[in-house]
Amino acid sequence: MLRRTPIGVLAVAGLLNAAACSSSTETGSDREPPRSAHRQSDADTSGPESGPEKSVEAPRQALEGSLVIDVNGPLGRVDRDYAFDIRKRDTTARTRLYHVASGQLPPGIVLTEDGSLSGKPTTPGHHEAIVHGEGECGAATCRLEVHLDISVPEVILLSGFGPFDGVPVNPSWQAVEPLDGVMIGGYDVRVIQVPVIWDEALPRYFEAYDRLRPAIAIASGVARGGTGIRIETTARNYAAGTDIAGASWATGPIDPSAPSTYDSTLPVDRLIDVLGNASHATMLSDNAGDYLCNFLFFGLMRKVAAEDSGRRVIAGFVHVPPADVISPAETTEAWKLMLSRLAEDRSQGVAANGPARVARARIPVVHEAPRYWAR
Repeated sequence: MLRRTPIGVLAVAGLLNAAACSSSTETGSDREPPRSAHRQSDADTSGPESGPEKSVEAPRQALEGSLVIDVNGPLGRVDRDYAFDIRKRDTTARTRLYHVASGQLPPGIVLTEDGSLSGKPTTPGHHEAIVHGEGECGAATCRLEVHLDISVPEVILLSGFGPFDGVPVNPSWQAVEPLDGVMIGGYDVRVIQVPVIWDEALPRYFEAYDRLRPAIAIASGVARGGTGIRIETTARNYAAGTDIAGASWATGPIDPSAPSTYDSTLPVDRLIDVLGNASHATMLSDNAGDYLCNFLFFGLMRKVAAEDSGRRVIAGFVHVPPADVISPAETTEAWKLMLSRLAEDRSQGVAANGPARVARARIPVVHEAPRYWAR
């Protein structure tokens, strides 16, 4: 059938700070608050979900004699379950009712009166809050004060395509699938599979993009020809072909109101260097074709171009060769190298297509469209 219309188209680590006080357990007691305060530092560094360890500070007098306990909480992950129990950091084991006294928890995380934090962080970022656990005596000297510091790392979104004619298992998906949930360079990697269907490819990608708000977004596909990883530089406003559902895109523009091309914002030269240094065969291409790979590439770059420039999203497209040319496992290792370089560059503010343009003279530059099995 003919396509009817073209389209228009927290965390690095969490810090918990809690204050426990020792006072009379009798309600209404007029006993004077202690003259000195004990400060406990507790760093939750048990695994990859934990934050950076915080140094132990000297004991200090807290407001009205209350005591302060420093705590590092677990790492938050966008759209992943978060759980932390403040009571486990209260060495007095008293019964308390907890509430946020000031500051803000990461969006999506809630605190219950029993001291439990739970939910799913919705956006990357760093948030600080002061939580009070009110003791039975009702005075400030019975209060546990928690200085809560929670970070949710930024996301790298990768995609691979699903099967299509002649490719029952897509190497582009096989290569990225093992990276789902892996932390690379302080970034949280997430992967999705995109169907080779005109009406579903962009909605599937954009649903994940809008939910995860990635700092780095790269789509990938598989193509015949060549001997290495093919980094695309240019998305063209043109599409044609029949998808796996039998639907055809009427040959022509993807979005008549959009520019004829969008450039990748990947630092392609730096990626070529890091892959070449590890002996991965690499090609540079300025023609991503006219099928769903280019269609998704164009849609992604159009979306990035329409966003607030302050987000500094790094985005682009990579073609990988068939599994008999480079194994998916080897391609996965290449992805790790590329993502590590991208994470480092972005964290250091390195501009896209920074130094290392001499790499282009050392590798093949492809101007022909990629070839697909059934086309």
